[in-house]
Amino acid sequence: GTTGDAAVEKQAAAERARMHSLVTLLLKGVSWIGLVFLSFGVNYTPTLLLILPGKKWATDEAASVLSWYCVYIMTLALNGTSEAFIYAVATKKQVLWLTVAHSVCSVVFALLCAPLMSIHGTSGIVMANCAVMLLRIVYAGSLIRSFFPGQSMRAAFPAPAVLAAFGAAFAVTRASEWHRLSTTAALVAEGGSGSAVWLIPATIHIGVGIVLLVLVLATVWVSELGAIRQLAAVAADHKKSD
Repeated sequence: GTTGDAAVEKQAAAERARMHSLVTLLLKGVSWIGLVFLSFGVNYTPTLLLILPGKKWATDEAASVLSWYCVYIMTLALNGTSEAFIYAVATKKQVLWLTVAHSVCSVVFALLCAPLMSIHGTSGIVMANCAVMLLRIVYAGSLIRSFFPGQSMRAAFPAPAVLAAFGAAFAVTRASEWHRLSTTAALVAEGGSGSAVWLIPATIHIGVGIVLLVLVLATVWVSELGAIRQLAAVAADHKKSD
């Protein structure tokens, strides 16, 4: 009857609202993680190579590849979360179109690889992967929006203060990396040699990064406390269900 239909519709609307809240929350969470790699990883891979495998392996090409891989991690996380949700709720037709989109992306990757590698070397492969992942994110995002007609996806994005903090961190750590390189070059020009040439500038660079990471995490905590608590609740519920 009419009452039963209304109850079913109300229950379906409530379930859709719960799913909307969950997917936007998860996308926001992986965005935070991705932004850490993007804002800090990109500017610290050269120093990481110096400290771990040593100067022999700390080439410009290796640093460039790892820096781009930090960008790739963010796109990979966003794409994985988006497509996991789609596969959970999509119709057979939507899954078919998603498969077609993946095939198109494979063609785009093949077309981008050669020219990017000719210009940027091995980093070109990672750049091509990033471009393909962005395409997949855009398509997956359009499917998610179609699943929630009339509902905003704004909640999936980090708060403006968080985005500003990550942006500022990237700019400052980039300037710090330039300072590390110029200081190291100046010490070499003055006749310096051995680990002392790069150790002090690298230590200062790392110190800058630690301070900024603490400030950024504090900004996330203050600006996104509600979302953090919701994520913790989701994780707790998932642990109980296991």
